Amino acid sequence: MNGDFTFTGRLGNVTAYKMKGVEEVILRTKGGASKEKIKKSPSCAGILRNATEFGGPSKAAKGIRFAVYPAQLVSDQNLAAAFTRLGKAMQLKDTTGPKGERNVLLSQYGSLLQGFNLNKRVALENITGSSLFYNLSRDTVSASVQLPALLPGINFNVPGTFGLFRWVAVLGVASDVFYHPSGYQPASSQPIYPVGDYTEWMPTTVPCQEQHIGLTVTGSPVLSSTDVLVLCAGIQFGIPGPNNEVRPIPHIGAAKILALA
Repeated sequence: MNGDFTFTGRLGNVTAYKMKGVEEVILRTKGGASKEKIKKSPSCAGILRNATEFGGPSKAAKGIRFAVYPAQLVSDQNLAAAFTRLGKAMQLKDTTGPKGERNVLLSQYGSLLQGFNLNKRVALENITGSSLFYNLSRDTVSASVQLPALLPGINFNVPGTFGLFRWVAVLGVASDVFYHPSGYQPASSQPIYPVGDYTEWMPTTVPCQEQHIGLTVTGSPVLSSTDVLVLCAGIQFGIPGPNNEVRPIPHIGAAKILALA
């Protein structure tokens, strides 16, 4: 919806709402078959299967978002929708179950997530111009990220006039999602909390030396064959705040999923 007249909420049969990554207000009309008809009518069997299967990618997307949570502050897009689309692509690769009951197997097809940028406006490579080297271990549930030296104007291009920046790295765990008659559920019922770490805040106009971030998931849990380690890293920008603190700027910077194991 463009123009001077904008609103959010419901107006008659129309709902207006905002979505991250989209500047305009989005309009949606209410319609389609009723829930009761979809559940009972033979003509809606295909719709019911599709609606049921949607729960799998949606649940998988929730798990992936949880795994990279400490890095989400820099994201400028709707990660729930983006990860759901990738989850659906994984679900379509499952040939073990009938349509309507297919699983989302990150342990087999998680490579579809590797290299995913959390940002649409600026990719991490556009800011740093350098690749990040890393090690990832399932045995120790740990990872290390080698951060390159940055030279302003050479391999460090700040997307604005921000005076401070820092690196962020995150290690989390996501799991396969399986169909159950009561609804899709992740293979691991107990969530494994992600761990995130940051460098010190540094001026964007001064060369930065190579740095290293090491990460180990708290408690070093034993991973099952249905669990996947997710490593994510990126750059945040900040502005000075009160009491000599630096406040990270939401949705500015860039981060990407480096690897899964």
